[in-house]
Amino acid sequence: MIQPSRRPPDRETDRNETQGESDCDAPAAWTEAHHLKPWSEGGRTNLANMVLLCPSDHRRIHDPNYTHERLPDGRIRFTRGAQTG
Repeated sequence: MIQPSRRPPDRETDRNETQGESDCDAPAAWTEAHHLKPWSEGGRTNLANMVLLCPSDHRRIHDPNYTHERLPDGRIRFTRGAQTG
């Protein structure tokens, strides 16, 4: 089963967060599936390459101002990078 990340959306935290694990407790029915390696780049649609994210975390995982890594327990850690422009 794909596990959702476990952090409720919190706009103030998102603006100020520099690093942290996503601990969203959104029910799986409210999440969106995400390919860690994009399907368009040969990423497979399987449990090893998929994660369920709440809409807020799904936007953040595509935000170029953040990097992410999958932790051994399946959670996603986001790190805010340097702002450009």
